[in-house]
Amino acid sequence: VSRLAWFVGFTCLFSLVASQGLPYQVMLQDSPAYYLSWGITPDNKTIMMQIELETWAWVGIGWKPLGDDGMTNMTGGDFIVSQFASNGAVSVVDHYCACTSGGGEPSLDTDVGGVNNVLAFTGMQYLDSNGTQITTIQFERNLITGDTAADNDIVAGNMTILFAFGKSNTFGYHGPNAGSQFLDFLSGKAPPLPPPGTNTGQSSSTMQVYW
Repeated sequence: VSRLAWFVGFTCLFSLVASQGLPYQVMLQDSPAYYLSWGITPDNKTIMMQIELETWAWVGIGWKPLGDDGMTNMTGGDFIVSQFASNGAVSVVDHYCACTSGGGEPSLDTDVGGVNNVLAFTGMQYLDSNGTQITTIQFERNLITGDTAADNDIVAGNMTILFAFGKSNTFGYHGPNAGSQFLDFLSGKAPPLPPPGTNTGQSSSTMQVYW
């Protein structure tokens, strides 16, 4: 099977799964709406994710283990970033934040000794029936990639989710278009954020750092 035939076949399968509805979904932001949907393959080896954003812009999603460095700290975050070229071509690429200050633009995995572990992807931008701009991407990666230099394993239990989107289709500083949340990918549960002042190490639902 050629690489092109495999990719087209996977894209068709992925689109079918997405159109039928991936089993889990959370709204990470309401204006503009940012939806994350996902599902685990039956062999429990890979995860399929879909992002739908109600504007045309580059979009990113990341995850890291819970820790005492707060929800807004990007250091050690494993990110997937998608952007669109002027001709509509989409890229979906693996990034990692090796930054030491808690913020900064995540590097390509391949620039910090890692591997681009996006197995397959697709995406498009369009106007829906109400004239709303929609950006949607789907991608697949292994839950455990073996990339100890630039990936975080997706395992049972809550993880810190970091999300962002841009002011245009070209990857750059997101400004206020970012946030964070707790999420358990394997159970599909997104617990409520702790009340203000709770000493959990996860201090805020708004990402203050920059990428």
